[in-house]
Parts: sequence; structure tokens; C-alpha cells
Amino acid sequence: MQELELAEVLGSASWDSLERTYEVIVAEVEATVTRWAAASQTTDLGEPRLLVEQRRGKKPNNKLFKKEPKDWTRAAQLGFDADDRVTVTRRFASAGGEAKVNLEEIWTRLGDRPVQLLFLHRYDRHGHRYALELRRIAVPIQDDQWLTGVRSWIDPRSADAAELVESYEYDGDALARIDQRHRGLDTWQQEFFISYSPDRQVSRIDGVVTPPPGQDGRFTAYIRSEEVDVDAVKAQVRKSVATAIVSWVDRVAPEGVIPRAILIAYDDGGYDVLPPSLALGIDGDDAAEKAARTGSIEDLFDHSLQAVFDPAPAELSADPMLRDGYGVLNQRWRDDSREGEAAAFLAEIAKDVAAWDWPLVIARPDAVVAAAAVPLERDDTVGSRIAASVPDDVKRRLLSSLKN
Repeated sequence: MQELELAEVLGSASWDSLERTYEVIVAEVEATVTRWAAASQTTDLGEPRLLVEQRRGKKPNNKLFKKEPKDWTRAAQLGFDADDRVTVTRRFASAGGEAKVNLEEIWTRLGDRPVQLLFLHRYDRHGHRYALELRRIAVPIQDDQWLTGVRSWIDPRSADAAELVESYEYDGDALARIDQRHRGLDTWQQEFFISYSPDRQVSRIDGVVTPPPGQDGRFTAYIRSEEVDVDAVKAQVRKSVATAIVSWVDRVAPEGVIPRAILIAYDDGGYDVLPPSLALGIDGDDAAEKAARTGSIEDLFDHSLQAVFDPAPAELSADPMLRDGYGVLNQRWRDDSREGEAAAFLAEIAKDVAAWDWPLVIARPDAVVAAAAVPLERDDTVGSRIAASVPDDVKRRLLSSLKN
């Protein structure tokens, strides 16, 4: 792919000057808009990179709304020019009780090159904008026939300054492989391999990321949901994850001690729920001692105090079929905003784990073991989430065993 430097793209302009002339840039682009429309936030209309939503595990929704949405924070605003190209994309956030433009992508030209500028608007609690930042410049690279890549730069003045290079390979007229390289404070590479269904729709995207030592970098980024039985996938993943967690406990539990609290920790901030992280509380660790003093089951399930915390358990990622299941379910929960379903699913797995024959597994007939699914970022819902997995009688027996 063509090599390109930021200075070459900017020409006589600078990052600062583009921010200062934001109003002029927007006015010029808006003057070319012949119609405005609204779409889902997961639209990829106007996006320079290929299959970007699917790579995030989401099914892009490019259907335009028939009416203006009542809540713009759940939609994207699109501006189309006379050639029906998206030249402006705006996404909104709530500020001061109103929907305000938060992220704004604008297509313009620097010299003879088409570029997309991403602006970030920041607001105070009263809804007044106090900062405007140019966060990214993206440049599509085209040969005579195909889009061969996209080169992007993240604000070079910022702590997360970086260059992102994507290159595209085709099999005939079908995109077959995406190579993505990130150069910045962190340097990494991802590859995506695209498969198609007989009707030439993207059916699956498999990824490989250059991983930290000792970790498997393979993952399933996307599986077309119409091609799978979601209920069957849920049943298989539930059974396999519970079994894998028991194997993990058997591996990491210190010899001669009784496991007490198995924590299934997940990120509920919009990222993938599966696979979760795991933590293990045992007799005598800080969590058990604190729970014995306070009589609080929440203290027993505090992963910062438990004996073992594993952010990426090997047992949960070793099986390729299990990774496929994660992809299907993560995509379902993201596409349909089913965060509650995801949390309930992990709570059911916690019950399955707790119901295991632990006295047999750890050869201690007096073992009382509980399991719960709790977000990594603890909040005031922790108590109710633990209660969803740990029955009252188990909680009483468990706390009593800690004091004895």
C-alpha cells in the first residue's frame, strides 16, 4: 500500500489550524448537503474503513429512519451530497439535559486528497461546549479499481497519539483479508479473514491479534446471526464455560485450602462480556477475613482482596468452538442492547458452578463453595447481583464457616 506521511497530508495546514477553522470547514461541507437523514448508531455509511462494525462484532444497520428520532443520543445524523455520498456523520450525547453533538465525522479535502476529519465536542454539566478537539484524520488509499487501505492518525499532540494503517486484500471482487497495524505508545497488529455465505453476504470474520506472551490471539469477531441457532449456542456455551471454570479452580487453587468464593467478573461498560475474568477466594485470604469481620457477602466477592485473580483464564479460550459461541452471543447482546440478558446468563453459569460436587472435586466433605457473576467495576448493584446467584441459605452457611 502507498506510503504516506502526516506532513504530506496536511500540506500547508496543521492540526491546530484545522481545529481553529472548524466553523469554516463545517460551513463549506454543509453547503454541499442536499438532504439530512437519521440512522442507527451502528450505521457504517460514510465510514472510510471496510467492515468496521462487523469487526467490532456488530451488525451494521444502514436503514434510514422514516421520521426524526425523539432521542438523538440513540441515533446518528447523516448529511448526503448531490451524489448521495455521506459527507457528515454526527453522533450525540446527553449534556445539560439535551442531546448535543459529541462525535462529528466530516469529509473534506486537504490539497487534492479526500480526508475524513473526526472532531470531538466536550461539554460541561450545563451543556456548554468548553472544548473542540480534532481527534483523527483518515485518508483512503485507492488504486485504479479498489480501495486498498486507509491510513489514520490520532491527535499527535495527545498522550494516545498513534498511526493506524489498514490494508485490504481481495479474492476476485470480494474482500478476503484486512491487515491492521497500530503504531503508537502500544504497537500491535490484527488480521481479519472474511468468509461469505452463498448469497455473497459476510457470514463470518475471524481475527488474529499479536498477543501478549502466553496468550492465544485468535478470536471470532463476527458471525452472521441468521446462520446460527442462538438458543443452542447459549446452552452449549453455558455448559462448556461452567466445566471450564471448575477446571480452572482445580488448577489455580492452592493445595490444602478450601475454595470459598468463585467470582465470574465481566465488563458491563459496552465491551464483550465473554469470556469473563475469574477470581477465587479461599480460606484465610483478605476477602475471607474481611467478610468474617463484617458479615458481608459482598466483601467475600471482592476480587481485589481474593487470593487469585485471572483476567484471561486459559481454560475459557482454548476451545475454538467456544470462541465461536462467544462471538455469536456477544454480537447478539451488543446488537440488541441486551445487557440484562448477558448478566442473567452469567448468573445462571454461576449457579451451575456452585452446584458442582465440590466436596468431591477438592476432596473436602466440609466444603461450602459459592459462585457469583459481578461486574469488574463494582457499584451499588453488587449486592443484588450476588443475591441472583447465591441463595440465602448458602450465604448463611458460607459466612458461618468463615467465622468458625
